[in-house]
Amino acid sequence: MVTERDVAMIDKRKNAKKSRKKDLDDKYLACDPLPDPENEKDLTTFITLWREQVDGSMEEAVNNCQTAEDVIKAINLLLAEAMAQYDYNKIQWCQDYIEKIREIIIHKYDVISTFILTHIEKYTRYSHEELEEQKELYPNRKFDKNEKPDINLTSKAKDVMFGIWANVQAKSIPFELIGFAKENPNF
Repeated sequence: MVTERDVAMIDKRKNAKKSRKKDLDDKYLACDPLPDPENEKDLTTFITLWREQVDGSMEEAVNNCQTAEDVIKAINLLLAEAMAQYDYNKIQWCQDYIEKIREIIIHKYDVISTFILTHIEKYTRYSHEELEEQKELYPNRKFDKNEKPDINLTSKAKDVMFGIWANVQAKSIPFELIGFAKENPNF
């Protein structure tokens, strides 16, 4: 005969067994490196580490900004759910994090642009192959400086594209002063 105490013990064993078994998270199984947008600690850690990371090239900056855009997409899903439920605190929370991430994206683009324009001589030199190709295309042209007249750098990820174009060889154009006639002598 089974007593109430036995039933209680069986239930406790079942509960203990259930509590020991932990199913793996889908995000973990998918090997997704993105932070969980519902976990604020995970999100702020991602933002802090990404903000402090220095991008070595334009391609690296664009790829990291693509990762940030993927995080924004995940936050936008939370934002849509919060809007559907009229959860104004969650709406503000999502908008704040999206704004923080977008500010970092703009800062990252500013930093990489500054680096490229500061070290522009690295990007304006013809390689040996490019110089030979230019000499074949334009046999009468003189290539004294071995410099490109402009640079055109682009990098593209899935949703993000960034480019810099610069005209680095300017012709010497004399400036003319423009004189404006005074219509009103009181000025």
